[in-house]
Amino acid sequence: MDNGRIVELNRRPNWLAMVALVVAIGALGVVWFRSDGGQTIQPTPTRDVASFLEGNELHVGYGGFPPYTVVNVDDLQKPTGFSVALVEEMARRATPPIQVVWHQFNWETLKADLEAGTFDFIADPVYVTIERSKVLDFSIPYSFFGIGAAVVRADDDRFREFDDLNRSDITISVAEGWTTTEYARRRLDKPKFEPVSVTGSATTQLDDVRFGRADVALNDVVTVAGYVAEHKDVKALWLESPPSRVAGAFAVRAGEFDLVQFLNEGLTVLIADGTLQLEDAKWKTVAELPVPCTVPGRGIEDAAGR
Repeated sequence: MDNGRIVELNRRPNWLAMVALVVAIGALGVVWFRSDGGQTIQPTPTRDVASFLEGNELHVGYGGFPPYTVVNVDDLQKPTGFSVALVEEMARRATPPIQVVWHQFNWETLKADLEAGTFDFIADPVYVTIERSKVLDFSIPYSFFGIGAAVVRADDDRFREFDDLNRSDITISVAEGWTTTEYARRRLDKPKFEPVSVTGSATTQLDDVRFGRADVALNDVVTVAGYVAEHKDVKALWLESPPSRVAGAFAVRAGEFDLVQFLNEGLTVLIADGTLQLEDAKWKTVAELPVPCTVPGRGIEDAAGR
């Protein structure tokens, strides 16, 4: 999810100081063990997730970014989607299970909602940039999104590679403050850029091609793919081979280190056990997933008779 207005968020004191979360996959309990000297040692007791949660509830904001967060018009507190499934799976596996309370936000009130504590983090995959890291903390990425995809007229065959856009006789429509725009401005120095202020849907910005205001409109793969599916008089370029990528993660207000740790540990579990891929098969995300990069240990090789 890309929106330039995210960078307006300010650092605030840690308002979840008492909300120190930890992944509790299974009941770990208090484990006793013996040292080499035979002395019985009791480690620091495992933290009880419930004792760090006010009412054992986790409040989560979502904006509506299919297929990651899908608004349920009949009940705004029951969204669905890929990101929603990941959050609820982490909450379900905690001991005791955490109750997730969903809050739909809009960009006009996002800053105020975060500062007021209306929700604890943003479930939509917010695009991680260096500028945004100054005002937000992020979990580890759970998806990687292509940026720099293009919308052109259906009969326009002038551009085969992204660098073909670096010519002075074209106008490129870009969403002001969005990640693709920052990338394009760094990469291209010849075309005329036509910035468009976008606070929610990027439809208006991409319409610039259909209505003759620009030769090309650039945005991320998710946005462009959804747009061309609805408009047959335009086509997409570089959906399968975008010129660059950006990490998408849960966004947390700066300083909420315990919450970030909980999300990181939870995502690590879901990545390792294949849950991300199972949910992707259901929701068909338009991104690339992180998967464990592993090699078999020597013991496995020996057991297999290699």
